[in-house]
Amino acid sequence: MRKLNRNVNLENMGNTLTIQHVGEYLGENKERLGTLATLWPEHVITAMTDTLANVFYGESKTRRGFNPVKKHIIEWEIEVNEIPKVYFSQAPTVVNGSNLEVFTVYTDRKYYDPNDVMGLENGQMLRVISPVRRINNNVWANRVQLVADSLGTTVNTAFLAPTRSSIYRSNYQPELAQRGYVKFMSDTQTHRNYMSKHYHSISWSSEYAQQEDVFLEHGKKDNQSVLLKLKKKELMVYENFMYTRESHLIFGQSNFDINGKCLHQDESGQDIPMGDGIQKQAERYASRTFYSVLDTDVLDNIVNAMIAKSGKSKGNTWAFITNQRFYGHFAKAIKDDMRIAQSTNNMLYSMKANKEIEIGGDFISYNVMGNTLMFAPSKAINIDSRYENKGYAICINVTPDPQTGSPAIANYTIEGGELISGTLIGMGGKDGRTSGDVSTMVTGSQYGLVGYSTAVLSNPYNTHIIEESVL
Repeated sequence: MRKLNRNVNLENMGNTLTIQHVGEYLGENKERLGTLATLWPEHVITAMTDTLANVFYGESKTRRGFNPVKKHIIEWEIEVNEIPKVYFSQAPTVVNGSNLEVFTVYTDRKYYDPNDVMGLENGQMLRVISPVRRINNNVWANRVQLVADSLGTTVNTAFLAPTRSSIYRSNYQPELAQRGYVKFMSDTQTHRNYMSKHYHSISWSSEYAQQEDVFLEHGKKDNQSVLLKLKKKELMVYENFMYTRESHLIFGQSNFDINGKCLHQDESGQDIPMGDGIQKQAERYASRTFYSVLDTDVLDNIVNAMIAKSGKSKGNTWAFITNQRFYGHFAKAIKDDMRIAQSTNNMLYSMKANKEIEIGGDFISYNVMGNTLMFAPSKAINIDSRYENKGYAICINVTPDPQTGSPAIANYTIEGGELISGTLIGMGGKDGRTSGDVSTMVTGSQYGLVGYSTAVLSNPYNTHIIEESVL
């Protein structure tokens, strides 16, 4: 879609197929908001969700695994693609672990079985020699021996202290093994977010209404332009609404407590629900990189960190939502790096198309180690005062789920509530010059937009945050 002024439209009026008001166009099909969103390509989350039709409706039977609980709550389950860490809950009973000493370590859950080997944070390993014994719900006793190639080797007890963690390495069995065990190799977790409602409106006098129309061309049919029409003041409402929505999808902060109670109400006692944006969702689980100079070594570390999270070494697509300063640092870092070849295909997965499609706009992609790095400078991040003088990026693995087909990032909304427009017509009508039935005798009118949205990161663990270190 592209924006035309009134004069261009008049010159092409003979080739115009239809002229329809934007509100009527959207009212026929709310999913058309994605078409309108192409007017603002700098709103990158909108481009990654609405423009690609990755929008889920609360009452839809094809929501692909996203389960709304009630009006403003969205819950979804994820499997963390990492073997879980098992934390120690109290100090061990050990002398030093040498000479095959049998001692007890206490974990916060029952996870290990006889002949399992657990790895400590310092790389040492312990073999579990008997069934784990429950002390209470958060304390489980594991009788173990140190694994080493010398009887004189001792265990570093500092890595057995509470808050330290262990991880399952393997299990080892004798020739006549009597029993084996199975365990969950990844955590299944339930995540929650809340829908948010945005509302913008504008009112005007009849005299002010007598101004130019704005025409939007959204394709052609039979070699004739198909146009949408709205007033300049109405376009101003759309611009405000789309920025408000985009800023929420990135920076939103939930105002619900752990029990699901909304903490903000208006003067009449109505809840004002706010959900988390992608930044807050990512920050809780993302790995991080801080840099003073963004060079290829730093980029290699970022790529390797994302490979470790992604479950496969090639074929991933990682979207970097950045400010312009970070993208400038990146462009400089790869300028002379022959390992990174610029790609002409800017691709993202669209659930509606069920395939990767070109999205264009402000997205730029590169191929690195068999993976696609896609960069999208965001207007909302650019103008945030926290990032005026330092580079910042959120990296998200946007490869779709291979089993469900769900995109890694989606916008969830109440059915029919993605965008609702309304006009209160006063004397003079919309253009300030039309006679007829009116809703108010005031010589002026009002136009408003309201809509629900929330961003969902299907797996926030699969994210990485990069930030420039500044004094």
